[in-house]
Amino acid sequence: MVKTIIFDFDGTMGDSFKVALEIAHQLTGKSELIDEKEVAKLRTLSLFKAASELRIPKRIWPILLIKGRKMMADRLIEVKLFPGVEQLIEKLYKSNFQLYIVSSNSKSSITKILDHYNILSYFKNIYGGIGLLGKAKTLRFIMKQKNINKDMLLYIGDETRDITAAKKNHIKSIAVSWGYMSRDLLLAQEPWAIVDSVKELYEIIAKWDQAT
Repeated sequence: MVKTIIFDFDGTMGDSFKVALEIAHQLTGKSELIDEKEVAKLRTLSLFKAASELRIPKRIWPILLIKGRKMMADRLIEVKLFPGVEQLIEKLYKSNFQLYIVSSNSKSSITKILDHYNILSYFKNIYGGIGLLGKAKTLRFIMKQKNINKDMLLYIGDETRDITAAKKNHIKSIAVSWGYMSRDLLLAQEPWAIVDSVKELYEIIAKWDQAT
């Protein structure tokens, strides 16, 4: 059976943190960007606690998410893939893994970025525009629609909700520490593995491939 890897995009593949932070400030009407110390603190908080820290009312989260996607689309040129990700995806594709993306970002935005790097064709599909709490449901949908055995699947993300979504579907998750949330926060959610570099990510995937 063909093995499958599903990636989150922002913070996992795409280095969009700075742009996302600036957009968040625009949407919430803050006059100044928060300093590095405050950014470091936010990375130690869950998504919902961070929103609370920034005093963003829960009722407007869906609206901000929709507006944020549109604003991100206007700034695509600023979003780059993390160093080594392009080569990683090519290696995985050539090793016959089925590749998918599940993201809160829009499918059209992700498509344009991947096309710029000439790796769009390596992915079976991109599931974009996923709501803040919709990743578990989307993973379940993909598994059912594509008839993917949970033991033949890895999910890779940079947030605690990625780990939670994988656990709800009994999928092994790999957390990357270079994204939106701190290493300690990710570790507290007990992912199957956590990595600190793209090289280490490839090595963990290769070991999993050999063991299954």
